[in-house]
Amino acid sequence: MYLCYLAHKLGIPYQDDIEIPFDFSVVFLSQLIGAKRETTSRILNQLIDQDFIYYHQKHLVIKNLNLFNRLKSIAFS
Repeated sequence: MYLCYLAHKLGIPYQDDIEIPFDFSVVFLSQLIGAKRETTSRILNQLIDQDFIYYHQKHLVIKNLNLFNRLKSIAFS
């Protein structure tokens, strides 16, 4: 959900997806969300395996802008 928040506030459209224009490492993300590095890594790998996010030039990209917009309307209304 935090990635959706970042995408909502800072994201830019990239093809049919939304890119968060910052370099994200597992360590940086774990500090942002206050979780252990191992936990953050496991969650990121699950999101990548589920084809929800991917990396593009060290930037996180949330796949399917239409799905993101529906989630955003639910979460941030």
